[in-house]
Amino acid sequence: MNNILKYSSKLFFLGLAASTIALATNVPATAEETPQAGQELVNRADGQWIKDATGWWFKYPDGTYPKNQWKQINSRYYYFNNQGYITTGWKQLTGFNKHKEVSWYYFDSTNGDMKTGWQAINGKWYYFDPTEGYMLTGVKQIGAPGVRKYYYLHPTNGDMQTGWHKLPHSYANGETIYYWRYFDPEDGHRVEGWRKIDGDWYHFTRGMGVMSSSAWNGQYYLKEDGKMAHDETLLIRGKYYTFNSDGIVTSVKEK
Repeated sequence: MNNILKYSSKLFFLGLAASTIALATNVPATAEETPQAGQELVNRADGQWIKDATGWWFKYPDGTYPKNQWKQINSRYYYFNNQGYITTGWKQLTGFNKHKEVSWYYFDSTNGDMKTGWQAINGKWYYFDPTEGYMLTGVKQIGAPGVRKYYYLHPTNGDMQTGWHKLPHSYANGETIYYWRYFDPEDGHRVEGWRKIDGDWYHFTRGMGVMSSSAWNGQYYLKEDGKMAHDETLLIRGKYYTFNSDGIVTSVKEK
C-alpha cells in the first residue's frame, strides 16, 4: 500500500465520486496524522481512491493517506482502519462531530460509505442517525415532521421489533411503570387507537400507545388482558354487565 503508480486510463465509481485508480508499484505514501479528539470533520474532494490486493484506500495529492480515523470525502463518511483501508460492514466506533459515544455503525459492503436512515441488513431492519450514522436503540420517534411514528429498536442489537412488548415508562417523580405496547408486524410502527389482533379488539392510548386494560373506552370495556369484552357477562365494580357480539352492553344488573 505504500507504493503506487497512476493508472489513469480508467475511471471507477466509489460512493458518489469518479476517481482515478492507482495500482501498486514504487511511489511512497505516508499516513496522515490522526485528528485531535473533538475535531470536526472537513469534507475533502481532492485526492484519489486506490484499490490494491487488500482493499480500498484514499491518497491525498501530497502522498499521505488517512488511517485510524473518520473522513468525509465527496460528502460521504468513511472510516479508515489502522492500515488505512476503508471499513465495510458492522463496526463499533467512537462517533464524530457531536456524537462522541462508542456506537455501532454500518458501512456499505461494496464502497464502504457509512449508511444512514433505515437499512435492511441480513433480513432485519435497523435505523441509523440520518446525520451521524450511529445505530439507534430503544423506542424512537422516526420520520418526517407530521408523519413521525414510534418504533422499538432492540436495546442491544438495534434491529426493529414487532408485535407485543412490555416496556418501561418513566415519570417525572422518578416512578417507572411497565406497559404493554404493540408494534405493527408489517412496518414496525407503534400502534395507537383501536386494533384487531389475532381475532380480538384492543385499544391503545393516543400519544403513549399503552394497552388499555380494566377500563371503559366509551361504551366498550377492555378487560384485564386488554381484550374488548363481547359475548359475555362480567362483574365490574359491583354490577353485572352483559355484552353482545359487537361489545355493546345489552343489560346491567346489580350484584
